[in-house]
Amino acid sequence: MHDVFSPFEDLNPEAEKYLKNLCEGAHGRFVDMVKKNRGNKLKDDPSTFSGDVFTGQEALDRGLVDEVGSMVKVLQ
Repeated sequence: MHDVFSPFEDLNPEAEKYLKNLCEGAHGRFVDMVKKNRGNKLKDDPSTFSGDVFTGQEALDRGLVDEVGSMVKVLQ
């Protein structure tokens, strides 16, 4: 039933529900994993898991990262 979705046709309600559940499940697992691994480093802000993209400084302020650096620093 969900093997092929055409980019040229609207999703039917059943396919749309399937994809929404799939995305919500993946998002829920991601949030759980981040909360488990970041623990008390995370700030209590519901918008942290809104799907927005954050700058390095914003991620630091929210407790998502330990520091902001460069790719060179990370790879050393």
